[in-house]
Amino acid sequence: MPERLDRLREALRDLELELSQLDLRDEEARQLLTDAKTEIETSLAAAKQPADIESHTFSDRLTDAEVQFAVTHPNLAAVVRRLIDVLGQMGI
Repeated sequence: MPERLDRLREALRDLELELSQLDLRDEEARQLLTDAKTEIETSLAAAKQPADIESHTFSDRLTDAEVQFAVTHPNLAAVVRRLIDVLGQMGI
């Protein structure tokens, strides 16, 4: 399980990097991703095991963001998809 937490941390770092490099004019979209990232990081910091992480609605919100960015920001959409996959593998 620690490798899944490591993959989740790596996906969050990649998301942060993509967000910092984008010129997102849609502040609502940027805020959606930033909020989701912050919630996941907070849950991750408090968790000792992947099962300790409460999902809230991470996957739903991230899926909405992925769809929104699929055409305009494909690299960001790919990072979001990877984050969704890692959360899914963890049962979150």
